[in-house]
Amino acid sequence: TEWLATHGYVVSAPDHPGNTLADTFLLGNDEAVAQSAMDRPLDVVFAADELLAGLDGLPLEVDPARMAVSGHSFGGWTALEVARIDARFGVVFPLAPGFKAGATPDFVATLDRPLAIFGGSLDDTCEFATDQQLPYDLAQTPKHLVKVLGAGHLDFSNLCDVPLAVLFVNDGCNAQNVEPAIVQDRTKVVAAAFLGRYLLGNEGYEPYLQPAWVEGLGNNEYSRSAP
Repeated sequence: TEWLATHGYVVSAPDHPGNTLADTFLLGNDEAVAQSAMDRPLDVVFAADELLAGLDGLPLEVDPARMAVSGHSFGGWTALEVARIDARFGVVFPLAPGFKAGATPDFVATLDRPLAIFGGSLDDTCEFATDQQLPYDLAQTPKHLVKVLGAGHLDFSNLCDVPLAVLFVNDGCNAQNVEPAIVQDRTKVVAAAFLGRYLLGNEGYEPYLQPAWVEGLGNNEYSRSAP
């Protein structure tokens, strides 16, 4: 989110009450997870409404025709669900999304908007084949899929810097497989090009979404399908 802000995007990154890192001990509770699955998309929609209404206290105006949504893990699923329920979000790029507690990726086929999915080849929490490859296969075009080689689940966020997170989720943050900074660099570069191309409509970003260029960055396998 900080990287995107440096590119001039207005970024809102709300916490989800009841499902934050401080609520770690509740995350294994089925009831709490189910409640969070209902609340999280509504949190994002509420934050967008506040931004558009100018009620967030920021001295700027947000363009309602240029809104994207992203998230990591549970947040990745949240981003997809937000796109399903709110057509204002015209671009979606989830990071290592997961489909748990009865959720399935079937609905991704109904999202008629640009999609970029990021995942790790060694993710044990949200496995690449079922949680990233499958929704990519189901999705409409234009769609993009970045598989970062050696990446585990936590590598896509800064949670590798949080000892408590690593203690509870032993998935990633292993420099012998890949440096977390490399995973984040690949994500940032491709995400910036994706947003420039589809959110801003700038075709000058198209060369940076071509397979030869993305895979030339190293440490990744890349697929895309665009009309």
